[in-house]
Amino acid sequence: MFKLICPLSPNEYFDLHFDMFKLIQYEDTKKCNYDKNVIDLLFRLNSYCMVLTQSCIELIWPGFVWQAEILERSLLEATVKLIYITVDKLKISQKVEEFQYTISNINHYKRQKELTELLDGVKNFNELDKHAFQTVVNNDVDMKLNQQERKKILEKWSFNSMTKEIDSYNIEGLNKLSYFQNYYSNTSHYIHVDIDCLDLFWERGDREKTEKDTIELAHMGRELEDIFYFNIIRTERLMNLFNINISNLNNYLESRQDFIEEIKSLSKKWNDYYDENYFQK
Repeated sequence: MFKLICPLSPNEYFDLHFDMFKLIQYEDTKKCNYDKNVIDLLFRLNSYCMVLTQSCIELIWPGFVWQAEILERSLLEATVKLIYITVDKLKISQKVEEFQYTISNINHYKRQKELTELLDGVKNFNELDKHAFQTVVNNDVDMKLNQQERKKILEKWSFNSMTKEIDSYNIEGLNKLSYFQNYYSNTSHYIHVDIDCLDLFWERGDREKTEKDTIELAHMGRELEDIFYFNIIRTERLMNLFNINISNLNNYLESRQDFIEEIKSLSKKWNDYYDENYFQK
């Protein structure tokens, strides 16, 4: 249906990610001292990141680079949550408890209140919708936190708060997360379709063809590099947590260095174009 614009092989790029994903097997978790609940949550979170990665690939290759940023923003937040949970080994169990139960209860409690008001205010629901909403309302939530406590927990798990705490540990390789958090915050324009979204989209479309094509390829390169980086830091953190030999990852990346350089070359095209047409003028 769509012409594939990205010059790299989508299958080879996906294999790059999937091969890293396979470096961490569930059996390897026997080497660590964390309970099954912690291990299962981290595996589920990392697995969902792979699903998002595949969805981004589906958008990037035919050239939907700006739309892919919306999913990349979700992928970044999922990555940040995994790092946030694992950044301090002494707090992992507490954070898993908060993420899996406390925040879930807070969100469910909020949905119950909203749906109760909706059911009271709207009278023309069909019976199927009404039954589905009523099922949520009738599901008991053991909410022991007051409003201030709920607000404090949610703030603790906000994007900004998580990246600030991660930064406070000064772990090598994680110092770029704040940059990504700032950069991908711009995706709110695409999500909410404000005037900045429309201006950006039309301005890019009106550029001269060579410049437009070069920017598109460069943006593909930047997105593919970012997604690749997200996977590397997730894999490193989990291998460290589960006491898996990190040299397995390093050796794999070394074996794929030629393809990794091809990814970086897309961004270089934009750097060269900018240098020639803007910087030197």
